[in-house]
Amino acid sequence: MAQSKRVINDTAEQVIQTLGINNYQFAPYGRNNWVFLTETECISIPRNPNKVSYSIRVAAIRHFKEHNIPTTPLIDHGFVNGIEYIITQRLNATNINVNSLTFSEAEHVHAQCGHWLKIIHNTSAKNAGRLNSELIGSHKSWQYFVEDYFNISLRRLSADTELYQKYGKVFCERFNKMSFSNKAVFLHGDYHIGNILFEGITLSAIIDLDIVMSGDPLWDLGHYQRTYNTGRPRGNIAFLKGYGIEIDQEMATNYAMIIWARKLASQAESRRLALSETIEELERILK
Repeated sequence: MAQSKRVINDTAEQVIQTLGINNYQFAPYGRNNWVFLTETECISIPRNPNKVSYSIRVAAIRHFKEHNIPTTPLIDHGFVNGIEYIITQRLNATNINVNSLTFSEAEHVHAQCGHWLKIIHNTSAKNAGRLNSELIGSHKSWQYFVEDYFNISLRRLSADTELYQKYGKVFCERFNKMSFSNKAVFLHGDYHIGNILFEGITLSAIIDLDIVMSGDPLWDLGHYQRTYNTGRPRGNIAFLKGYGIEIDQEMATNYAMIIWARKLASQAESRRLALSETIEELERILK
């Protein structure tokens, strides 16, 4: 059972050493995890066990493997003195900077992302909403999950009077006009270009499987389409061509609004430096 208090770096290193892992390098980029790298492995330990549990990621990795969807292979998962760890294979792949690509290269990247997202959506899980370690959803229906998600976001945003007055009414007006599909497929939950690894411009692995869901595929589609960074119209066409079917663009945009409303609320609470960027992107969605 994971401990409740935060794990400091020295304690995380003790876990690595207890596992008998040598020649590791500390990777400082893990915001929610302590990350250690060897030549062949990536070892992660949660900074705050109350917020991060790897059991869902393990189940999602196995689900992806069962359906031949590219992700980082699982090596080991367990606990050392009550502290959870997960070890995955280190791939010769990295995040991609779409801004550095030519238009044709960017189109190729987005088309692959659409193709693999469609394959993810061709699989399923039980119920709807956030999935647990048994890949069973938190809600009986997708609509109930989205309503809860939106209401919590709105309640959190209301703590910031200025932002709530500016966006609260707009969010509610658009949300109240939405109609929900009963279709529920396996969702990545946070599908964007930063959670996909590439070798060159070839998709190698889909990562960050900690908030997988079951629900309307337009949730993932709406989320991804806010992350083009460059060549937005052409990227959209390429992505949807890779996905392979026409989509309800208005509904996808509404889901993007809900997702970014939660992000806005979270950043307003912590007053992160990226708040202005979130507002800028949100304005694009609302237009």
